[in-house]
Amino acid sequence: MKKFLAVVGVLLVAAAVVYFLFPELLARVGLGGSGLERRSVPEMRCSVALPGGWKSETRSVGTPALLAEDPAKGERASLTMIRLRTGEDAAAFEKRFVADETKRREGYGEGARGPARLGGREAIRTVFSFESQKVRRKAVQFVAARDEYAYILCCDAAEARFDDALGRFEVIAGSLKFE
Repeated sequence: MKKFLAVVGVLLVAAAVVYFLFPELLARVGLGGSGLERRSVPEMRCSVALPGGWKSETRSVGTPALLAEDPAKGERASLTMIRLRTGEDAAAFEKRFVADETKRREGYGEGARGPARLGGREAIRTVFSFESQKVRRKAVQFVAARDEYAYILCCDAAEARFDDALGRFEVIAGSLKFE
């Protein structure tokens, strides 16, 4: 009986780990209450899973983009694709992009930067803060290169809510799939 209870205990712990750490996996196999909805972006040859209830739209004004938000929580995500300059890799693009963002965004302040994965590719992950409509916001951004394009996934929330939102943002980034 003790072995049976030990096995059940181990299975419950394993199920909890999968449920909380891998909600995208559960959504893919039709289990769990992750509430993720996959959105395809054919112009960008990729798809991404967003939390249920998020509103999204695709735009193509010069460059394709997926814009998504949860208006109730004030959380936003954008996925864009920009052509790389000749000989430019993701790191060089990200450095140029950050320089442009510093000029463009009011109150831009960079935080942690490091390696990551996006769509199975090497990426650069940067956390930064900025002002938007008199609200201090914090963002996590992932930049990866594929063919001659840089893919930029940027997720942000009001600075006070960022720590709560970061787990959802990491799930969104982990769900990106190139087709």
